[in-house]
Amino acid sequence: MSENQVQIKKQVEFTKIWKFLPYLLVLLSLIIVIGLAFFHYESIERKITDTIAKYLDLKISHIYISGIENSSVEDVRNAIEVKKGDYLFSAKPNIIRQQLESLPWIRLAQVQRAFPDTLNIKIFEHKAIATIMFNGKRWALNSKGELIDTVDEQFNYLLELSGDESKDQAAMFFSLFSDWSGLLFFLKRADFIGKRRWNLYLENGTLVMLPEENVRYALKVLSVLDDQQKILDKYKIKIDLRNVKKHIIIDEKSNVL
Repeated sequence: MSENQVQIKKQVEFTKIWKFLPYLLVLLSLIIVIGLAFFHYESIERKITDTIAKYLDLKISHIYISGIENSSVEDVRNAIEVKKGDYLFSAKPNIIRQQLESLPWIRLAQVQRAFPDTLNIKIFEHKAIATIMFNGKRWALNSKGELIDTVDEQFNYLLELSGDESKDQAAMFFSLFSDWSGLLFFLKRADFIGKRRWNLYLENGTLVMLPEENVRYALKVLSVLDDQQKILDKYKIKIDLRNVKKHIIIDEKSNVL
């Protein structure tokens, strides 16, 4: 191939590339625009929604909050951040939800904007089923054995857990009553004895001594006894189930305190 032929071939290839150059530039521009939009999405969205809100004059006139029982109203308001008179689109449901769910009592929050002027917030709190002393403070516990928040005497009606390592055993303890949840709410106190087993103190003063093993079986036996003899209705007695597969000791004269 001669030198002239080589040059002609290069010119032809260059001409072909040049024809596609505008399309390549357009593609590159689109990639840059999309990239900028991706990394600045929130900023762009905020500007667009704020502009729309200002143009339509969509301001918050009503904030409805339901489901608060133990949460601090002031903490909830601070977590919401927006207030009446703010533009409706300035309320970011996902951000508000995350801030609310960071509060100790709030398990789940639903946040919705309702046109033209309303913010609806529904709160689902943790259900406290017991209390426990931990690090020198009294805490409420949920059914998973998780610490919710520190509490005062208004929670004295709840079951109280005590004993070394009782906090670590709380979730497993609560699970024992999955087939007899009613009994759990008749308990005044549950002591974890020797890091091995539980003593149950009922509201009527009755003591139930559970075994280290076969606890579910022992509770089934107790349930049968109660169905047959209404044994849990008796006042200040001791029911020893520590060796339930061999014998059950019921002392009606113990006068348990």
